Amino acid sequence: MNKFVKAYTVMELIVVMLISGVTITIAYRGFDIFQHLFLSYRQNGAYIGDVVFFNRVLSEDMSQSSHVYKTEEGISCLREDHLIHYYVYDAFILRNNKVTDTFFIEGAELTCYLLEQEQMETERLIDRVAIQSYHKEDTLYFDVQKIYGADVLMQYEDKKDK
Repeated sequence: MNKFVKAYTVMELIVVMLISGVTITIAYRGFDIFQHLFLSYRQNGAYIGDVVFFNRVLSEDMSQSSHVYKTEEGISCLREDHLIHYYVYDAFILRNNKVTDTFFIEGAELTCYLLEQEQMETERLIDRVAIQSYHKEDTLYFDVQKIYGADVLMQYEDKKDK
C-alpha cells in the first residue's frame, strides 16, 4: 500500500518565500517613496495657498484703505471703520484685524515706499509695500501698491512741511 502524497519540497517552499519576500520589499519601498512625495506635494500646496491668500488679502486691504502707514513692526491700513495691522516677523506675518491671521511666510523683509522713495521712518504715509521672502531655495516677491488721490498727497506734503 504505497500511496504517494503530492507535496512541495522544503527547497521549493524556501524559493517561494524568498521570491515573495523580495516582491513585498520592493512594493513596500515603492509605497514609501510615493507616500513621501505625496506629503511633500501636500505641504508645498498648503504653503502656496498661504502665500496666494496673503498676497490677495494684502492687496485688498491696501486698495480699500484710505491711508497706509509704516509702523515699527510692519504696516497699518486705515479703513473707514477700523485699522488693520500687519506685523512682520522672521518666521511669520501676523494680520491683526477683528480676527488675527497668521501667514507662515519665513524670512520676510519689508520695504516701504512713498512716491518711489524708500521710507525709513515710522508713522509715515506709504504708497507701496515690497516684501521679499525665502522658501527653501526660492525667493518670493510681494509688491503691492496703493494709489492715492491728489488731495491725500497734498495733505501729506502740507503736514511734512510743518
